[in-house]
Amino acid sequence: MDADESYDLVSRTLTAFTDLPIDLLDQEWINKVWDNRYTDAELADVDLLESCEGNSYALMDALSSACEYCQKWSCFSDTEDERFSVPHFSGKPFSGCRSVLSPPEQERDPDSDAAGNKSSQSGSVRGSGRGGRRKQSVNSSNDNSELDSSEVVETEVWSAQMLVDFVSSMTESLRDLVWMLQAFKLRSYIEVTEFLIQHLSDLVALDIPGANLSFSINLEYRNCHYRQLPTYAYCALKLLCLPQHGEPADSFCAITKCLMPHILMLAAGNAQSVSRPLSNIRDNAISFLCHVMETCDDEVRDSFEEVIIILIHNVSFHAIDRTDFRLKTTQAVHTLMAVLNEERFQRVIQWFIKLTMVPLSNRRVFALDMILALIWDKRVSTAKCSDLLLAAMKRCNDKAATVKTKALSVLASVTSYPPEHWVPLLRVSNPVEPADEGDGVQVAVEDDRLAQLMVMLKYRAEDPKVNVRKAALSLLQNVLCASGDFIKQEYVEILKESCLDLALLVRKQALQALTRCLQAHPQEALLLRLWLAGALPLVLDAENSVMEKAVEAVDMLILEPLCRPSQGADTALGWRLLAQASGDSRPAAFFNAHRLRSSASESGQSPPPSLP
Repeated sequence: MDADESYDLVSRTLTAFTDLPIDLLDQEWINKVWDNRYTDAELADVDLLESCEGNSYALMDALSSACEYCQKWSCFSDTEDERFSVPHFSGKPFSGCRSVLSPPEQERDPDSDAAGNKSSQSGSVRGSGRGGRRKQSVNSSNDNSELDSSEVVETEVWSAQMLVDFVSSMTESLRDLVWMLQAFKLRSYIEVTEFLIQHLSDLVALDIPGANLSFSINLEYRNCHYRQLPTYAYCALKLLCLPQHGEPADSFCAITKCLMPHILMLAAGNAQSVSRPLSNIRDNAISFLCHVMETCDDEVRDSFEEVIIILIHNVSFHAIDRTDFRLKTTQAVHTLMAVLNEERFQRVIQWFIKLTMVPLSNRRVFALDMILALIWDKRVSTAKCSDLLLAAMKRCNDKAATVKTKALSVLASVTSYPPEHWVPLLRVSNPVEPADEGDGVQVAVEDDRLAQLMVMLKYRAEDPKVNVRKAALSLLQNVLCASGDFIKQEYVEILKESCLDLALLVRKQALQALTRCLQAHPQEALLLRLWLAGALPLVLDAENSVMEKAVEAVDMLILEPLCRPSQGADTALGWRLLAQASGDSRPAAFFNAHRLRSSASESGQSPPPSLP
C-alpha cells in the first residue's frame, strides 16, 4: 500500500466515524413537533416514532460502513509483508485516525496480560462522553511518525469494573456540576444552558438498579456513588430552571421537550410491551415534572402549567398505538393533569372530547382511553362526566372497528360499577333556551341517553366485526343486570339470537350474558324462558369449548342447587328451570349435560367449575 492509498484509507475512516448519527432521535424533529403546540385537535405533520426508527436505520448503515473500514485496518495490521509497510507522512487526518483506533493506556501487569489487554506505547488516550472523540497526546518530537501494527487495536473490551469506574466518574462530575450551579450564573450563556439540558436529559435515561431517586440534595449531602447519577442529573435540571440561569419558563420548556421521548417510551422501538427499565425512566421523568410544578414559585407557575399543557397535547398525539404503551401513556398524562389548576384541568378535558373526533383512528382510541381514566376523577364534575360518557357513546358508531370496540369497552367498564354511579350520567335534564320558554312555565327537557344507548346496542350486536359484537353483548349484559327496567323482549332477544352466532367468541359471550342476567333477576319469567331457548341448546354445540361452558352453566343453575341440603332462591330457580325444560320437550339437551357431568365424575375429574 503506497502513501496515497494509506492517506485515502485514513480519510475515509475518519469520515465514516464522523458521519455516525449518535443522537438516534433527531433534535430537529422534536423541535418541529413541539413548536406545533396542538392547542386545537389538528393533524400532526411529524411522526416521532418514525423519526426515531429512521435514524436507527441510518445509524446501522453508518456503523456498517465504519466497520468495513476498520476491517481494512485490521487486515493491514495483521499482515507481515514488507510491501504493506506505511511510509512516513504527516497530516492531521492521520493523527486523528490513530487517536480513534488506539486503545487507552493501561499499566502492564500479569492480570491484564492474562486478560489480553494491550498497553499503548505512544501516549495516553482518554474516552469522552456520549458522541465524543478520543484525544491522544503523542510523545513525538515532530509530526512525522511511523504506524506500528501493535498500536492498532482490533477489539476493545470494557470489564464490569471499568464500566463502574466510568459511571462513578460521571457521577462525581455531575455532583460538582450541581454545586457549581448553586454558586454561578449562566444567564449570559444561554447556549451553555441549552447544551446542559440536552445532555442531562440523555443521562436521566439510564436506569441504574438500586438507585434511590431524589430531586433535592442538601449541601451537606456530599456522598457520591454511581447509583446517584440520575439524582444528580435531575437536580442539575431543576437548578437550571432558576432565574439565575435564564428565563425559567424557557428552561422548563426545553427540559420538558427533551424529556418527552422518555415519556413516550420511544426507545422501545417495535416491542409490544413496555420493559421495566423504560417504565422506570418514564415514571422518573413524570415524577420530576410534577415535583418541579409543586415546588415552583407562584410567579412562574402559570407559565409552567402552559408548558405542561403543550406536553400533554404532544404526548397524546404521538402515543405509541399498542395496548401496553397506551395504558402507561394514559397514566402519565393523567398524572400530569393533576398538577394543573381547575381552569386548565377543565380545558384539557374539553380538548380530549375534541380529540375523539380527529381523523386518525389511533388518536381517537387514545382519547377514549383518557375518557375512561378521567370519568371517575374526583375533580371532574357530574356534568363533565356526562359529556365524557356522551363522547364515548358517539364513538360507538365510528367507521373504524377498533374505535367502536374501544368505545363499547369503555362503556362496559363504566357500567360495571353499581348503577347509582352511572345511571344518573345517562339521564340528563337540559333546560330550555329562554327564547323557547313562551308564556308557560319553564320546563326541562329530559335527554334519556339510556334509551339511545339501547338503540345503539341493537345495531352494534349485528355489526360485521366479531370484536364489536362481543363488546356490545358485554355492555348489554351490564345494563340488563343493573336494572330490571330493561328486561324486555327486544333486548333479551338480542342475547338469545347471539347464541346462534357463527363466531365462537360471540356465542360464549351470549351464553355468559344470559346466565348472568338470569342470576341477577331470577324471578323474571322472560329471562328464564329465553335462557332455556338460547343457552341450554349450546350443550349440543359442535365446539367443545362452547359445550363445556354450557355444561358449566347448567351445572351451576340447575344441578348444584338441587343437590344442596339447604333450600334457597337458587334452589327454587333450579326447580323452575328443570320443570320448564321438561315441559317444553327439551330434555335432550338437559340429559346430555347430565351425561357429560356424570362421565366427568366417573373418570375422576372434578365437576365443571362455575362461570368466571
